Amino acid sequence: MPAQVRRAVALFAAAGGRAGVARRTVCFTGGEPLLEFGLLKEAVRHIRGLKEKFDITVNTNATLLDREKAAFLLANGVYLAVSLDGGRAVHDLHRKFAGSGGSVYDAVLKNLARLPPDFLSHVRASVTVTSRTLPAIAGTVDLLQGLGFRFVELGLDAYERWTPAGLVKLRRTLAGVRRHYAGLLGTGDPEKLRRVFSFSLENKQQKAGFYAPAGDISLSPDGFFYPSDTLATAGPEGRGFAIGSLEGGLDLKRLAAIYRQAAAAIPPALRAEGAFSPVDRYLYCRVHGLDPRAMLADAAAANRIFSEELGGLLELQRLWRELAKNKNFGDLAHPPKYFNPKRAGQIALELPAAGADPARLRPAADYLLYSGAGRKTLRLRGAAGGPGFEAAEAALAYAAIKGAARGLKLRLELEARA
Repeated sequence: MPAQVRRAVALFAAAGGRAGVARRTVCFTGGEPLLEFGLLKEAVRHIRGLKEKFDITVNTNATLLDREKAAFLLANGVYLAVSLDGGRAVHDLHRKFAGSGGSVYDAVLKNLARLPPDFLSHVRASVTVTSRTLPAIAGTVDLLQGLGFRFVELGLDAYERWTPAGLVKLRRTLAGVRRHYAGLLGTGDPEKLRRVFSFSLENKQQKAGFYAPAGDISLSPDGFFYPSDTLATAGPEGRGFAIGSLEGGLDLKRLAAIYRQAAAAIPPALRAEGAFSPVDRYLYCRVHGLDPRAMLADAAAANRIFSEELGGLLELQRLWRELAKNKNFGDLAHPPKYFNPKRAGQIALELPAAGADPARLRPAADYLLYSGAGRKTLRLRGAAGGPGFEAAEAALAYAAIKGAARGLKLRLELEARA
């Protein structure tokens, strides 16, 4: 088995190099990776000894997590994702110990309580949401953030069907989530604002796009590689979608062909991006011999609801995280690199005709927000409907949040030039 892991990592590294991927992640999932902790340790040490640097993630249910395992993973820079769907009633609804009546939730929290006090500040909570647990979303995020998790990532059950009644409940719930986080944004409390930006509810493939190979390659226990974990866990029925093997290597042309075939088979009206991946649903139906039309239709309807109810919030989160990558970024607790400690009451910026990058507008906003006290005005001016307007709107939203957190009297202006 160690030789197979080394072979898989080597093939993955070579494939990423040919595809031009700058940074790659090796994810250990299951099943439960901590059942084979000795093998996991050997694999992590091997990867960390390579010349090329990888991100490493371990997905665990935490029922076997203890201080020794936690210390090793953190010491080796492993990004740990703990599957925890909510409180006891929510988590135990779908996750149960085989043959016993004990609470999985209680076992997990008992293990977490034995870990170092700041351990969860380095860990992501991974939440699977179904139509039955959907109404508890806001409470679940608050609970997990209160436990100390650094980040909470919610993902809807990718293959659940959504009936008309279910879609009505989805819209009602998401509208409540939007109101909940809008309320936190309006408080100006830095701690509550941090909570708004430390959770996500989006499909993992959004970052790469649904209709191009995302580089999400999975190795199944059968020794074959597949385009996603959906196909890797399908058993013999999924073998027709294999894109290589440990013995024969990876076939990137085959990977691209599978995505092209899926994209061509999905009607344009059902390609809406959002919480559900149309490609994943299409391939799931192909593997299991189902007609994909119904699953694609209700996924498209659900994605539209997500866009209408949460689109603004998710875009604000995306902007905030993108800006946070900038080394000059002033977060909610620390000032930016450049500011005037005396006073700056007004900044006016002309948006470039070719468009503006929000990250380039952010330093100007931070300079104003952190420079002295008093009333402040941020004015952005550009061609009406021009490409710079989208970036300007994002920058103004950012300034509004930061200004509220700093208790400023802030005036924001977006002027359309004829």
